Amino acid sequence: GPSSCKVFVNVLDGFDFASAAELKPDASFELSADKTNYAIFGTPAYVKFQAVSSITLFFPENHEDGDETVVDKLAVSGWPVEFKSGEDGQTAAQKASLQ
Repeated sequence: GPSSCKVFVNVLDGFDFASAAELKPDASFELSADKTNYAIFGTPAYVKFQAVSSITLFFPENHEDGDETVVDKLAVSGWPVEFKSGEDGQTAAQKASLQ
């Protein structure tokens, strides 16, 4: 299985393996060699994951030798974050619901 993962957000057309190897990812994770456990990626920096229209994952290395990377299961989850706005402490969503 893969030993690391690079995450790219909103990459442009023409993005390829060379680009993935050279460019700085928006987030990166080291993955466990233990196949009985899930790799939990944690929470990347919020500022890099605003207005996401696409996520590209690149697995540059495997724990075993070989050119083929096998991912048995991939699950992505997320939720919107509400920000406080104004002096009244209400979020933008709360203000919108009052109108």
